[in-house]
Amino acid sequence: MRPFLIVFGMAIPMFFVMAMLAIIVSFGLVLACTRKSNRLDAVHYFVVIICGAFVGAWLLHTLVNLPRIINAWQIISATMTLTNALEYVFTQLSGMVFYGGLLGGLAAMLAYSKYFKVPLLPFMDMFAPIVLVAHAVGRLGCFFAGCCYGMVIDASHPLAIVYPPGSLGAPYGVPLLAMPLIEASFNLIIAGAIYIFVRIKRPSRPGYCVVIYLLAYPAVRFILEFFRGDIMRGVLLGMSTSQWISIGLFSAGVALYISLRRNVYIPYNQKQGS
Repeated sequence: MRPFLIVFGMAIPMFFVMAMLAIIVSFGLVLACTRKSNRLDAVHYFVVIICGAFVGAWLLHTLVNLPRIINAWQIISATMTLTNALEYVFTQLSGMVFYGGLLGGLAAMLAYSKYFKVPLLPFMDMFAPIVLVAHAVGRLGCFFAGCCYGMVIDASHPLAIVYPPGSLGAPYGVPLLAMPLIEASFNLIIAGAIYIFVRIKRPSRPGYCVVIYLLAYPAVRFILEFFRGDIMRGVLLGMSTSQWISIGLFSAGVALYISLRRNVYIPYNQKQGS
């Protein structure tokens, strides 16, 4: 595990490095998966998704952690200078949450589709496996940084990892479940399942790749949340923020599947886009 990459004496966070790699890989997949006739729309979608994802990921992280920061403000302001206190707050609010990015990117897609009257579901089908691959790369950044770690397990467990001193989040010297690697693996499996589905079934109507994503990933994420060891994830009625969002996304997947089976009209889905 390596929280930072040292380049010419500069310490670059590995999470940032992997996030940039995820964007590069995603863009390459977008170009590879689109025809010239609709490549411009795909690139436009890609740009708005990235912008929406960054905003959404930051907003959800802020909302989840804001109560803790507000409660600690009295202690912070009494023990630090104003400059240090503000630095602490900005540091605490500088993280990102995947589900926030997913929702932000989806909102950006919806806005772009509605404003420019561009087909939505065909491009969502195309982006579903790409998001999974990008997410898998991003989880490697979590692994290197020491965030989003798993629960404490026995050191002899084949999926146990021990973080060294200097980890940005995970306690060092303690055997933890390799949650980032597990989730990354599941993401790639789901992406592969979508690819196989398209190759075998060749659906005549767009939307089914989105259904697979909305049914598979939230279900996996809901279960994996029970094995997470980090505590800064927000808890409501005994479940984490991500588990509640997983329930909502899974329900949306069921509703989309029913609408597709019943041939319900979905706006901005008039033509194939990928």
